[in-house]
Amino acid sequence: MKRGDFISSKFGITKHFQVLNYNEHSVCITIAPGKTCVIESAVDGSPTTLPLTWDEIVYANNSNVFKSGSLEFQGDVENDIYNELGIVKENVLKYEEIKEILLHPDKDGLKKILKIKTLSDFDRVREIFQKLKFEGYSITLDVNNLVKKRTEELFMGKSSSSIFVDDPENTSSDSKKVKDLEKQLEEMKAMMESLLKSNDTVKTDSVENTQVKKTGRPKKSD
Repeated sequence: MKRGDFISSKFGITKHFQVLNYNEHSVCITIAPGKTCVIESAVDGSPTTLPLTWDEIVYANNSNVFKSGSLEFQGDVENDIYNELGIVKENVLKYEEIKEILLHPDKDGLKKILKIKTLSDFDRVREIFQKLKFEGYSITLDVNNLVKKRTEELFMGKSSSSIFVDDPENTSSDSKKVKDLEKQLEEMKAMMESLLKSNDTVKTDSVENTQVKKTGRPKKSD
């Protein structure tokens, strides 16, 4: 059976498959000779979708959009499509997986990010990283450094990273110091706010309880 025959027999030759874009940017793909289309960026976390035929998906797979995870498929057909396209699912980095790795890093996840070999593909990591920081999520110092250093490597044309990833339990001493300092600053801030509040209360009570004497000449006695 030729590659694609399984898809045709299971879903039909004219079947269209929804291609999903979870990214904060639009993605342009070539789906036939001289024919391109643009899948717009996600809206409020909901992916933009575009229906494509199997032949269009096969042609688009000449690029890296499906292998990298830049564009995704619906869960009920994902495994079948990956198998037919010869894509190893474990190597695909989807939007939510990148987000999870950045927020809750572990050794395997960080090593998977470091395997990204092009700056254009790594831009997805940087985009999600910046979005999380903007939204106020806490990103560890180690992850900050890793994203920065890997970006520098790719700018220099270094496709294979030389960055060493340690186990999350073996957090660097610098990272621990930063976390301790951040905790101390938060405690000091809370203490200062409490003291200022207490002083304001004391001042208010003092003003209310102070009797104001009238000024002027004393009354003459007869």
